[in-house]
Amino acid sequence: MIVEDEGVVALQIREALEGMGYTVPGMAMGGEEAMAKALDLEPDLVLMDIQLKGGITGVEAASRIRARLDIPVVYLTAFSDQETLEQAQLTEPYGYVLKPFEERALHAVIQMSLARHRRVRGERETGWWMSAVASSMMEAVLISDPKGSVKFVNPAGEALFGRTLAEVVD
Repeated sequence: MIVEDEGVVALQIREALEGMGYTVPGMAMGGEEAMAKALDLEPDLVLMDIQLKGGITGVEAASRIRARLDIPVVYLTAFSDQETLEQAQLTEPYGYVLKPFEERALHAVIQMSLARHRRVRGERETGWWMSAVASSMMEAVLISDPKGSVKFVNPAGEALFGRTLAEVVD
């Protein structure tokens, strides 16, 4: 999905993406519209301009989208000043591409972002399953890292040790 408040630029980005073989399920010109379309379309990735017309910046829209949906955001912007970079970093973007962009560079960032997102999502889901299994076991389970810091204790472990997970973690 493309979020860009300059119509001509949005169409150029769409044309470039379609030329790379991507499908663009939607475009938005403002932050409010971007949030609504992301909820409706659930795209694989959002290309987000940082400076948008209206009351919501691209950074705020990206933050809200990421809070509600597990969708990677790549910023595609003309702004690279320190303050903008610091604000953008808070939303944990998967990439940051400066305009004017090279199609090959944009394609590489998109591919890397999608691959990273698949990996992170898989690791997170594996963690959820492992946690659910360990939590449901009747035997005490304690998981620590290689340095010996406790990372998880299931309810049976809490009962055995007389301490809660919050008390023993790290």
